[in-house]
Amino acid sequence: MDKVLKIKEIQREYYAILDEFYGDFYIDYKKSGKKCDEYILQYLRNRKSIILNNKEDNHSLRHLEFTKAIHCFWADKIGYLREGLSTFENMGMFGTAEKNDAIFYEETIKQNCIFFNLVALNDPFYDIAEESREIRMYSGNIMLFYHSIVAIYDIREYILDTEEMFAVIVPAEALITLEEKEKISDKCHSNAIRFIKETFGLDHDEKNAQKNLARNIAILKELSDEDISKKLIDNDILLNLEEAQKYEMAMINMQDIIFDTINLFGYLNTDFIRCLVNYSAILHIVEDVLLVYNLHCKEAKGFKMHPIFNIYEWFPNKFYYSGMPEIQPSTEYKYVCAIQRNDSIAQIVQMNVNELRNFRANRECDKFRQLFNQATNSIMNTPDQFDEIAQMVFIRLNELLQKESSKKKTSMAKKRGNAIIGLAKSIAGFVPILSQFIGVYDTMASSYDVFKVYKKEDDIVEHLLNHKNNIIK
Repeated sequence: MDKVLKIKEIQREYYAILDEFYGDFYIDYKKSGKKCDEYILQYLRNRKSIILNNKEDNHSLRHLEFTKAIHCFWADKIGYLREGLSTFENMGMFGTAEKNDAIFYEETIKQNCIFFNLVALNDPFYDIAEESREIRMYSGNIMLFYHSIVAIYDIREYILDTEEMFAVIVPAEALITLEEKEKISDKCHSNAIRFIKETFGLDHDEKNAQKNLARNIAILKELSDEDISKKLIDNDILLNLEEAQKYEMAMINMQDIIFDTINLFGYLNTDFIRCLVNYSAILHIVEDVLLVYNLHCKEAKGFKMHPIFNIYEWFPNKFYYSGMPEIQPSTEYKYVCAIQRNDSIAQIVQMNVNELRNFRANRECDKFRQLFNQATNSIMNTPDQFDEIAQMVFIRLNELLQKESSKKKTSMAKKRGNAIIGLAKSIAGFVPILSQFIGVYDTMASSYDVFKVYKKEDDIVEHLLNHKNNIIK
């Protein structure tokens, strides 16, 4: 079987598992006509739970059985997937297990398939380690789970398209060993501690935890939640502090914390508890952001792909570049910078499945890559200056599109003139009786030339200039 066809077959089998467990959920969601958030909240409120053993109910057990089925499926298919993807070139990869980006998958495909031959997307339901029920059923995670179900169904046409293959679901975490992940995690933990000490003055040295506790609490007492959020955002760390606080409180025994606080102060000191929660939350936020970036780069490299960064990965990109670059600058990097950091470019390159199919068939995607390379070949390779790269790419691409448009207008005017002159000459051929047959043939041919000139479909330059509300004009 052809390797690409084999990949499509694997993807169809993947969706068959999804259909078995959550096909009815998605069908009912589409029939409801409701917004995704609204429908999921209603679904979670209305479903009836039956309590089973081990604190599981029928819904959480189904969730667990589904993720196990997905894991077993990929364990059997990963070799075929690797082999099939080896036939592709110029691939981009988006999404990691540590930061579930499935809700951005359709947007990512639309923005990147004009440049990358294939966009690989992490399977949000694959995880090597069996998660605890507390983590699986944490309110934020369960909402994310059902959002991911909807998101993966919504991109099915890009994956199972009969004519093209625009995207593929891959189990990103299966691309690295447990030992590699542990090394990466240890490195991220150390770097997070270093960054937090430099930025907040907090010391997370476990050897001197008791000694540093009073000093750390004193620092945190002076920092409001707004102050902490601002420091994080100023460094391009965009994970939500409030959500991190909720998660910390859900994962620890709050009753013990409250009891210990009352014993320590003689009353419930809520500000002290806030400081304790923030102490852990800040570390986990920075650690998770670094982990997402490192795993993403490692996993993408395992499939010889270029990482397509999400909005949370720009801080570690700059953080690591200040020491030793983790990623080499390239045209692909400039493209990712441009579409992720410049809204104007992100809008003009976004294509639906019909547009992508048409441009691929006419090799217009190849022309776009050549155009992009031409626009960016003189831009400095500075991976830490992504906003500057994004702005410069926008300026250069805009200038080049305008030049190409002017050339095409001049060329089109000449073609129209030549076609009309040819039509006039062929009509004149009707005058002598002996040239009548030749005149009929020439007239038909010239009429066809005129038709082609005036009915020509837009190429990629015209599309970018005219089909996105003239955003770059």
